[in-house]
Amino acid sequence: MKVANFSLFVLVVVSANAFCSTAVVFDSNYRSEVYATYPSSKSLGQVGGMEFDSEGNLFVSHYGAEFEGNDGSIYKITPDGNANEFVSGLHFPGNMVWTGGTDYGDYLYVGDGTRPTNGRRGGIYRVDMQGNISPFATAGNEPYALGFDEEVGMMFAGTRGDDHLDKVLSDGSTQLFSGFPYGMNGGGPAGIDINNGDKYPGYMYLSNDGKGENYSGVFKLDENGSASRVAEGILTSFRLGFDDVGDFDNSLFATGISREHPGLWSLYKIEEDGTYSLFATGGDMHLNVFTFGPDGAIYAATRAWYSDKVTISRISLIPEPATLALFGVGVGAILRRKQ
Repeated sequence: MKVANFSLFVLVVVSANAFCSTAVVFDSNYRSEVYATYPSSKSLGQVGGMEFDSEGNLFVSHYGAEFEGNDGSIYKITPDGNANEFVSGLHFPGNMVWTGGTDYGDYLYVGDGTRPTNGRRGGIYRVDMQGNISPFATAGNEPYALGFDEEVGMMFAGTRGDDHLDKVLSDGSTQLFSGFPYGMNGGGPAGIDINNGDKYPGYMYLSNDGKGENYSGVFKLDENGSASRVAEGILTSFRLGFDDVGDFDNSLFATGISREHPGLWSLYKIEEDGTYSLFATGGDMHLNVFTFGPDGAIYAATRAWYSDKVTISRISLIPEPATLALFGVGVGAILRRKQ
């Protein structure tokens, strides 16, 4: 009986979310709603990365559809859902990190990769809160993936061109952290997150979308940079992140394509033992970029090449009935006081 009810729930969720273009969630404890939408065009290409600042603004990077021109950009979405272009003129912007309150200053950093045919190696750029952009570091070739270890105050960059992981110091200098993985033959480090909790073994987790099963998927690295693969059935991965607030069981999530679901990019929940489950999809669109917000919710971007808009979905825990009842009592008390 429970299975039948759950199947009906999934059917309703899929139908409703397909209609309004939100992410489709397969866990009945969570709901998905539209957080923001904004006009798109072919020149926006796809979403490269997402990051919040300390004021609750969400930044979304886009790389151009042709990869060759200077049509990469960053959009800023304010807490009320308004979206506007914040930075333009980038090439292949990917991950971003916000470093407010650290030695790196109150800046947004973005890894801007390139394509080999245009002869540029890319770099890491620093963006102030007025939208002014300046070069910061030249870490490796195509530093597309960025991560920040808040516990020790250290930035890391994954370079798709030479498959390195570098430490990026606050003065813009770099130090090699790991040469993993070697010979990826395209693709490479695409997402980084640092595990500062006790739940998952390993220091750093890395998503790779390189060619070849040995080099593509989700990996964990120890503090010396030695890597091992986790979630073997996830064949390629683009982004990953840890739930630090706890609304998602403090779990690791990653976007990718798995053996069981070889079609569109989707969001997976990965357990400590490496098992995983499909958590959300983008309906009939790819869901390959997400981030955790300061409110503990997952914010996921979906956009198809044929679509004329970008949709940011907010996935959050459905309050328990008791919580809702207490909320109702509180509202009722406030209204009585006003009478």
